[in-house]
Amino acid sequence: MMRTRPAGFAAIGLGVLLLATAVSRCAAAQEADPRRLERSFRLHVSLANLPRLSEWSDNFPRVTLPQEAEIRHAAHLLTEDYTANRLYLVYQKEVSLSDAEHLFVRWRAACPPDVEIVPTLVLHAGRDQGALFSPAEIKSLQAFFKTEVNSNRLGIIASRQSDPILPALASHCELLNLDLTLGEKLAGPFSGGLENIDAALADGQTAEEWRQKGLMKLRSSLQAHAQDGGAKRVFSLSAAASPARDATGVRDPEKEAASPSRRNIQAMTEILAGAPTRSTGGFSVDLSALQMDSRAVSHDGSGYAFYEMLKRGHIYVGFYARPFHEIVSVYDCLQAGKLPSASN
Repeated sequence: MMRTRPAGFAAIGLGVLLLATAVSRCAAAQEADPRRLERSFRLHVSLANLPRLSEWSDNFPRVTLPQEAEIRHAAHLLTEDYTANRLYLVYQKEVSLSDAEHLFVRWRAACPPDVEIVPTLVLHAGRDQGALFSPAEIKSLQAFFKTEVNSNRLGIIASRQSDPILPALASHCELLNLDLTLGEKLAGPFSGGLENIDAALADGQTAEEWRQKGLMKLRSSLQAHAQDGGAKRVFSLSAAASPARDATGVRDPEKEAASPSRRNIQAMTEILAGAPTRSTGGFSVDLSALQMDSRAVSHDGSGYAFYEMLKRGHIYVGFYARPFHEIVSVYDCLQAGKLPSASN
């Protein structure tokens, strides 16, 4: 199995590490220990090739459970080669509850003890946004997660403020909202969450356009966070550029482009310099989105999409490899206790 990154991507990591001792513009960022920041990935517990959530209720795929060796391969890549210290494992009822519990146990056994696994449930899906789980199923899953996976935190996707189950869940553990958009404030029973910053990352094709538009959006959002009480949030990055959409407004992975060079590194540096320490949890990458984009025929195809490479234990070298490994190079920096520099 491949365990060595391609030379081009190793050079990216080396360049970041050599320059990572640069002093941050923000005193708060100076006081933070980079090693304590989150370096996470979000992916399906089943590693399955699933349709969009809007199609979920009427387009059920046949899911083959990953083998134990495939989970070990994926866990090793994510936590060793890609240096994650937290994994959000998403379950959207693509397999039975008993099979899902079995998969969560396998993931927990395959990951190092110091890597946190956050079970994550999709509450609503389909065109009518119907509930995926009954209250009894959610109660059963939470009891299982508490004893076997994580007693402290539970991730939530596609929730509604009116969901009656949320306050009950929050009374037993921290709830994390994985659907925050740029600048959105936390609401309801959530104690933290993942903020998708695609709206800032994608605003500007050239580096100069991005500095005038996207970077300004990001800075404005960070300034707002400094005033909202300091609720912990993690910033979700993307290896893809501005989402391409078809004539009906649906995202079209076939026309998706890779994120411009160093765009994510610059955003991460800006966040570390400008966000208040008390509200900066770290960074994350949505690998479920990367899987959907990479499996496009015009990119990697289903046989070499991101999840397939994980299951084989092979370093990803496909269409989105450069931006993905740029993010991982900063993860390497943070793991080493160093901050990246905007000049990287």
